[in-house]
Amino acid sequence: MTATLVSSPDTFLLGQLARSVDIRHQALVRAADPDFPAWLGHVRAAAKCSRPIRLRGEMLTVEAMTGRVLSATHTDGLPDGVIYKACGNRRESVCPACSTVYKRDAFEIVRSLLIGGNGVPDSVAGHPAVFPTLTAPSFGEVHTRYVRNHSCVRRDPLRLPSRALPRPTRRAALPARPADGLLRPPRRR
Repeated sequence: MTATLVSSPDTFLLGQLARSVDIRHQALVRAADPDFPAWLGHVRAAAKCSRPIRLRGEMLTVEAMTGRVLSATHTDGLPDGVIYKACGNRRESVCPACSTVYKRDAFEIVRSLLIGGNGVPDSVAGHPAVFPTLTAPSFGEVHTRYVRNHSCVRRDPLRLPSRALPRPTRRAALPARPADGLLRPPRRR
């Protein structure tokens, strides 16, 4: 006689939803977990980051003077077995939440440099402020002109149009080095 484990329909449904590729189903499973409040406190460090970095391993607290290990914690005991760290990307198209944090930080830095605060003396408010906008010079037609014979050694001939492929040429033999030690181009016949 074999015993079979009978699970409740709710447990079966949550198991099915957990394996779903739909993020909404996975969120329902996460919210139904009894450890949800602990998990929520754990991921708060990554805030609303859309691409958090997942760190796995052992965390050591070391005394700076002696090098003695004060405490050691492994991520296996944490929810999901990882520590979440916000990606910190400045581009809004990559991570809107981290971009917002960057913008606010940049605003506070510029503000404190203009009116003081955050460790900057208030006397800076009396100084004139100049914000020059420096732009790289234009390179003109360097990047847009058509060049038939490129000097690039690593040019991929498969990606060039047929008219840009170099024509096969007869290679001239290099002359012997003259007595004065200077190389001269071969004479044309």
